[in-house]
Order: sequence, then C-alpha cells, then structure tokens
Amino acid sequence: MFEIAGEENEPLDTIEYADLSADPVHSRFEIDEEQTTGTMYQASDGQHVINYQDYYNVYNEEELPIEEDAAADLLNWASTLESNIAEEDTSLTYEGEEEVNDVLTYKVIVSFDEGESEHWFDQDTNMIVKSKTSTQFEQTITVLDFEEVDEFDEGFFQLEDVIPDDAEEGDIAEEMAEEQDND
Repeated sequence: MFEIAGEENEPLDTIEYADLSADPVHSRFEIDEEQTTGTMYQASDGQHVINYQDYYNVYNEEELPIEEDAAADLLNWASTLESNIAEEDTSLTYEGEEEVNDVLTYKVIVSFDEGESEHWFDQDTNMIVKSKTSTQFEQTITVLDFEEVDEFDEGFFQLEDVIPDDAEEGDIAEEMAEEQDND
C-alpha cells in the first residue's frame, strides 16, 4: 500500500500489485477515493488494460500495443523514473543514505529541464520506498506497507474478483463528467 499526495490534494490510499515473475509483467492498482467516488481499479495482464470504477459500476477494457515491457511501464514508479531518466538533458545524482519509514534507503535525484524527482530505494530489496516529483506541481508517493505474495488467484489481473455481473461497459471519465454536469 502506498499513498499519493499532491500540493492541493488530500492523500489517496493506493494499493499496487505486480507479478514480476509473469511474462509479460502483470500489474494492478486500487485507488481508494472513498469520500468522493469509491474505488478505481486498473489491471493489466500484459495484453489488456481493464479499468473499473465501483461507484459508477462501469468498466472498460483496452488492448495494449504489443511492445516489450508495455505492462512493466504501467508500474507507477517505474514509468515515472524511466521517463525522467530517458530525457536528453537529465542528470542522476546519488545523495547518500536516508531512513524513510524505518527503512534504510539510498536516495537518488533525477534532474531534468522541467524539474526534478527524488527517489528512495530500500537497500535490501531495491524496491522504491518513496518518490517525490516536482514539475508543474509537486507529487509525493510514499510506500506505507510492502508484502511479498507467493501466488495470485486466477483472474486477479483481469479484475474478476471486483467487477460484478451487473457492471456496464462504458467510459468512466464520461460518467464522471456527466455527474459533475448534473451537480
């Protein structure tokens, strides 16, 4: 479980699952917006991305372009770090060791034209513990809990455990916009 917080927003509790042993990598996010619109789910089995919003009971599915590591790019911290490092005028700086949430980490700063991002990696597992990006706005992601899972249930990365039979296929953003227009 991790928390995402921006300049003006309350923190969002987010759970990210990744099956790094799968080929291609499988991933799943659950973003809890309990005060407003319930839980948003997104999952990828490397071939498809499935989104489901429980408040609207709407889901959609898209085919992923066949690219190597396309599913791995869905992993939030990996895609952010990778895109920052890929920029031409980017510099990487090792800042040393720092403790974050009782975990000893290595701190790395990525500087680029639009700003910078700071990343703290667990010294034992190399997993990211915290990430802070400062560009047009500031966003901080902090890992609050990390647990290794031996095996995922079949259908977990297709959201079979959360999408009910009466859910409708549709555009989630359209549903949200429609509700705002009605308010």
